[in-house]
Amino acid sequence: MKTFTYFEPKTEGHSAIWATWLLERLLRHEAGMPVRLAAGAALIERLPAALRDDPALSIDPLPDGEMRALMEGSLVARGLAQWGKARRLLAERPGVCFIPAFDHALLGACVDRRPVDGIITGIIFRPPNHFGLTPSLKSRVDTARRRAMYFASRRRATPFLFTLDETAARDRMTAGRLLFSPDPAPDLSLLAVPGRKPRDDGRRGLLIFGALSRRKGVVTLLRSIRHIAPERQRGLALRMVGRIAGEDRAEIEAALSECRSANPDMAIELVDRFVTDAELAQEVVNCDVVLAPYQNHVGSSGVLFWAAAAGKPVIAQETGLMGYQARLHRLGTTTDTTDPQALARAIEGEPAISREDAGAFVAEHTADNFARSIFDRLLA
Repeated sequence: MKTFTYFEPKTEGHSAIWATWLLERLLRHEAGMPVRLAAGAALIERLPAALRDDPALSIDPLPDGEMRALMEGSLVARGLAQWGKARRLLAERPGVCFIPAFDHALLGACVDRRPVDGIITGIIFRPPNHFGLTPSLKSRVDTARRRAMYFASRRRATPFLFTLDETAARDRMTAGRLLFSPDPAPDLSLLAVPGRKPRDDGRRGLLIFGALSRRKGVVTLLRSIRHIAPERQRGLALRMVGRIAGEDRAEIEAALSECRSANPDMAIELVDRFVTDAELAQEVVNCDVVLAPYQNHVGSSGVLFWAAAAGKPVIAQETGLMGYQARLHRLGTTTDTTDPQALARAIEGEPAISREDAGAFVAEHTADNFARSIFDRLLA
């Protein structure tokens, strides 16, 4: 009998959440085939006990030495190792092998033309997306290279790949090769908290949350405050909620100290620790505006879903999929978040949200819709 193998080389980040979403729904799906998880011990331990103990799921822990080969070294080495492991898994139990993040393994699909006893597929997380950016020779070459790899990988073993970027799935150059799967929103039911707790000082609350890093625009945000007039600063409060990224800690702490000294009229509050989803939900409900000043991030972000579900307008980058989604669904304001002055103008502009469009956006991007878009195609 054919087997559905969920092969996850990663152990950190959202890997356990994605595995839980997909495996729980796969086990409920009338797939007509056994389900196997091949992953590292660290990821397996992060799964809910009910899922780990489900007799319908067979779990194959990957040895530490093999995990190092799958996730260390150059991108080329990792990609070839992941593809090679997927081949071996199918040799053991033919059927479908799903690699959640397929970007690295794509190289193996291109260069290894040997027959495979089944299908190997997954999600391309970084398709070429240059929305809002001035075209350059580098971006054109990058786009051409990626498109060439998508088509070079096309074969019986990889008949199609998935993408969370709806624009890539509609691109005439990749249509039919990349299939759209709606990026799943986190568990937003936690937003049903007792209600908003207004600030005692009456300030308008600006919230940035998650891993606080340079890539997510924290440094640019702090530098933008100097461009907000003092009389406006007196009515604003910035809350930064989440652990500061280790590699950026020195720079962010220096920028924060400088910002507080130079802008005494602005309330700037830092919660530098991991916060639970329940705590995060309360922060989102309490704020007035959610900030997502990513620095030309390619994909989407859970920040948009939290804000949309809570009816809070966002200030987001104007580029990439985030900018596209924020504009299309009228989730708030987009701007050049790499420019402190432009970001300051957006903050002063008091963005608005279309609750109707935001609700439709969240309703489309459920974990059920995400899983269905993959399994209905793979198990048809």
